[in-house]
Amino acid sequence: MVDAVDDGSGNGRAELSLPWPFKENSEELLKHKKTMTSNRNNGRSSRKRIHESSASTSTNTVSSSSSSSIVKKPPKNRRNSNHKTNLNSSWVHQLYGFISVSSSTVRAASVLCVAMLMGVAWNYWDGVRFAADDPQIRSFLQQVCNNNNNNNNNDAAYYCHPSLVPRRRTQMAIRQISRGERILEIPRSLQIWDLDALRNDWIRDNLQGGAKHRQTGNPVDRAAYLALYLALLHRDLTATATDGTESTSIDSISKFQTTSMTTPLPALLRQYLLECLPTVKDLERFHPIFMNDTELNQLIPNRSAAFGVAKAYRDMVKSEYQAFSERLQPTKLPVSEQDYYRFRTLVLSRSFGTGPLPVAEDANNNSPESSSVLTQEELLYYQQEFGLDLERGSYAMVPILDFYDHHAKPNVEYQLRNGAFVIQATDHIAPGQEIIDSYGKYTDAHLFGKFGFVNGDGSGYSQALLATHHRLMDLDLKQQFSYLPFRRTPGSLSEGLRRALEKQATAVQQYLRFDDGYEQCIPPPSTQDSANEYLKEAQKLKRLKIQHLARIANHSKRWQLVLLPRAPESLPARASNMVITYAPPKLSTRNVKFFHRKEYQLVAATCRVIALTHEDYDGTAVQILQENLQNNSFLLESQLDESTERDSPAAALEFRTHFCLARLATEALQRFDIPMADMEDKVARLNRKSFQSREWTAAHLQLSEMQALEVLRGVSFSAAREYEDLRNMTPLFTIRDDPCPDHSLG
Repeated sequence: MVDAVDDGSGNGRAELSLPWPFKENSEELLKHKKTMTSNRNNGRSSRKRIHESSASTSTNTVSSSSSSSIVKKPPKNRRNSNHKTNLNSSWVHQLYGFISVSSSTVRAASVLCVAMLMGVAWNYWDGVRFAADDPQIRSFLQQVCNNNNNNNNNDAAYYCHPSLVPRRRTQMAIRQISRGERILEIPRSLQIWDLDALRNDWIRDNLQGGAKHRQTGNPVDRAAYLALYLALLHRDLTATATDGTESTSIDSISKFQTTSMTTPLPALLRQYLLECLPTVKDLERFHPIFMNDTELNQLIPNRSAAFGVAKAYRDMVKSEYQAFSERLQPTKLPVSEQDYYRFRTLVLSRSFGTGPLPVAEDANNNSPESSSVLTQEELLYYQQEFGLDLERGSYAMVPILDFYDHHAKPNVEYQLRNGAFVIQATDHIAPGQEIIDSYGKYTDAHLFGKFGFVNGDGSGYSQALLATHHRLMDLDLKQQFSYLPFRRTPGSLSEGLRRALEKQATAVQQYLRFDDGYEQCIPPPSTQDSANEYLKEAQKLKRLKIQHLARIANHSKRWQLVLLPRAPESLPARASNMVITYAPPKLSTRNVKFFHRKEYQLVAATCRVIALTHEDYDGTAVQILQENLQNNSFLLESQLDESTERDSPAAALEFRTHFCLARLATEALQRFDIPMADMEDKVARLNRKSFQSREWTAAHLQLSEMQALEVLRGVSFSAAREYEDLRNMTPLFTIRDDPCPDHSLG
């Protein structure tokens, strides 16, 4: 298609030959050729007349024959005979000849198109590389990284990969970084741990004995001490910056060992604390800890999983501040509530776990790693005085590492080596790609409650909460927080907690409204016939079921199912402020077959209790529940096996169990006042118009939980449908569409 043509200078240049439409349509080509020739001749005639007039006026020596020769002999196109000669002009001019477009117009249009494409490319690159750079973050990164990289020594105390540059509030690669390369190393001296807080003189002297939550008596989490310590440091550093005095409060000094931070690292930490961390105003825009119940309920339903988790984290922070204030009475806590909320949220969302720490018999103060080593004396001291178990590790604020955003498919990972956080690339990082870390395996509800965001691409786990009639008082936040005492004893419950648990025990009766498996609704004991043993056993079992449900009412894994990511193959965008996908996440077929999973068996065991009749388990159901009322690990397991007949009592119990799960999932979906299809359309619209807004986050949270519930409902209905032909054929296969009267709860 491309022929070499000599331009007369001896240098070949590429010129396109005619495209296929002109080669095949010879008549059209001939007609076009005649038109173009006529146009050229007309143009020459005009130029001839002008030339003749000018020449005759000046010299009067040019003959008419000479003038005619000018017209008849147009300039020849000098071309090497060894090369192919194209017809007339390039095919581009011939093509546009049909619509009377000049070559200059074609060139101008081509230049404009190229300019537009270059503008689009530049805007994209400019958006990726330079959009909304934070000057404080840029300054901090330049000071840390340039100081090290100028030494040309990868074994320096701290290290930044030379291909990383500041971008927004994080770092971006400007050249490819290969898998396995070390990209960052932050030494212990540039970190702040909860150990530093617990070793601080002021905290040890004023909070000895530890702070405890008022309602439960549980000790506040060790991360709370780190948050308080950061707030105190920030207060002192702010005062120092105001009056110009020197401050030594950043030193961490204790009777066990001294970790003195000397120049220039104190300056970097001061800059980090004063300039690099999000402000209260920043956090108020997106984090649920700074939202009240009304604001939170406007975003997500108050019975949803996301609402419960977010409220628990917010109540935890409020209770911690209250615990510290009460511990210091009558002295006032030298940190405002707003400042504590800020730094507690930062520790919650930006700190990193160290994993188990080395334990030594004695501290070696001369060792650089001594600040990361515990002693046996310390372990015992913190456990006895503060109620903290530090054997599981510490929380650490790690500058720069905490600048990186989260995705389930990160391009880096970190390890703790001799107190230093070493970050390596887990995949090739292309130019223009931001550094992405993984904060852990979280559901979307926990990502929102703890960190204040979701990715919105279906890469996170989702959860289906089936507690439709009561609110969980333990959200599985481990030792961080619970509405219940970690160790419950007869006298450990406050009056408020006792009332809450009594209310909860009444609420769980609603799960037994349908009396599935019985031909008639079970009447209350006051109207029973004393001679009717069948009713007596049924009522006795119902009372045991209420007690059992009340006992497991706060076991979160008995009431919610965590589902695998809907889009496990999804990769992060080049920058975290860019939409990963405009399409809403779809239901994943990976979640359809989960009957074998332990998580499903825990939820199914709850519904098996709800669906139980006194005739199940060969008539021993009452005895089984009675014997296991105090057994916290008790699970009512399925009796199905390969030899079980379809119409057996064991099969009937599984039929009712699956129907119970489907019913609860259906009730849970009613929390959301929007159909699934409409919610997917809403998410798609917000992906284009309101990315990362509060409304966008709320829509993704709701869609995540709705899809999880829809999967559970669909799978449970499918399993129950295998026995649909037996439904209501016998009492054990009885399933009611409407609940029994309230008086039947007994």
